[in-house]
Amino acid sequence: AMVANLELRWSRDMERIEAQLNEAVQRVQNSRAETEKNLRQLIAEESQAARRLHSSQEHMRVAEAQKWVSDAAQQLEGLKREYEVQLGNMKRVWENALSSTSRDVAALEDRLTSHQQRREASDVQLL
Repeated sequence: AMVANLELRWSRDMERIEAQLNEAVQRVQNSRAETEKNLRQLIAEESQAARRLHSSQEHMRVAEAQKWVSDAAQQLEGLKREYEVQLGNMKRVWENALSSTSRDVAALEDRLTSHQQRREASDVQLL
């Protein structure tokens, strides 16, 4: 029963960790897709505008677009760092759960071995 409880606890921990990891991955993918879509749209708009006019106003828009692209790249880098931190945290939780389960199993094995030795000793005494 103790082993089953440990396995159930470990299984639940793993499911929770996997769900958190999947959610983090999905958020990063959604954010990246949205940023890339916005970048493509902005680049397309700026390309059309640059072909039509070469006025100073258009140059200002290009500068704004470049700043936006730079900001978007920084946001993507920030999301990447956040994802890496979350992944590291989840890895530590997983490692801790595995370590705890291993310790619990080892303690249970020790108890079972001790119980078996006592039983064998009492069987010998009965003979």
